Amino acid sequence: MNPAAPAVDAAAAQELFRGPKRLRWALPVLRALPVPLARGLVTSMTVANGLMRPARLRSALAWGQAHATARQGRWSLALGTLAYHGQFVADEVMLGTLDDGRPVTIEGKAHLDALHGRGAALLGFHLGPPKAALRLRTLGYHVYFTGRMDQPERSAQTPALLSDAGGVSFPGGAPAGRAEALHQLHTLIRRGALVYLTGDGPFGRELFGIDLPGARLSVRPGWYALRRAGATVLPIQSALVDGRPTLRILPPLPPVLPSQADDLRLCQELLTGHVADYVRRHPAQCRWLAMPRWARNPGEGRAR
Repeated sequence: MNPAAPAVDAAAAQELFRGPKRLRWALPVLRALPVPLARGLVTSMTVANGLMRPARLRSALAWGQAHATARQGRWSLALGTLAYHGQFVADEVMLGTLDDGRPVTIEGKAHLDALHGRGAALLGFHLGPPKAALRLRTLGYHVYFTGRMDQPERSAQTPALLSDAGGVSFPGGAPAGRAEALHQLHTLIRRGALVYLTGDGPFGRELFGIDLPGARLSVRPGWYALRRAGATVLPIQSALVDGRPTLRILPPLPPVLPSQADDLRLCQELLTGHVADYVRRHPAQCRWLAMPRWARNPGEGRAR
């Protein structure tokens, strides 16, 4: 059986993911409101803010132009992207709790069940709603999440919060710290745990790039190190479908090929297909690609 991760503690989760500093002054008011109303207010404010910021509006329009269809034009998609950004911000500030009245749908559950208690890495990207790992845990799966917990305002609280919420700190900065976190994840997987980590982000070299209309997604190597060390890797997607958070578990990546070059090409081909399919189906939910801070920037640089 998978080793039991601690149950989701809503208060600890809220502290770990306290959201944008600009909204913190309003959190007591927003969290006192019904969740749908608070989410709507945050979304409306975010759209208005995007319309008043020329650079953000240009980015949203450029993304809309790159992915416009006969059913959804450039402006419609740009406004949809800004509106989704608002919903993302609302989820980031953890309005209410994870149990906010929106039932979570899971597709591809059979791929998780087929593990039969073996450990695996669940590979996501910064596409769609946040907190995929925590949502899986509300469905009864013992998933350890990873995240950057080394911000100064969180450093004093991080050890206790990680223990409460079942996370592994994945620090920025020098590669040695990330290597230690990967070793910890590999140990958990060998013991039968499910761990969630993202394949993109601001730190680490670029393993390969995924070129998309209007953007490039830089894939980082952490998950691939786990794969080469023997971990099973299951891609996972998170999306809002008809207003409901939906998690989609994709088939595990094939066994590792003897040639690392061939294996890397295989992974690039498969993940490129997965990401391109997501962008085609949910273009408005690709906020980091449409309005990037670090999604297009390969290399070691910090977030802009």
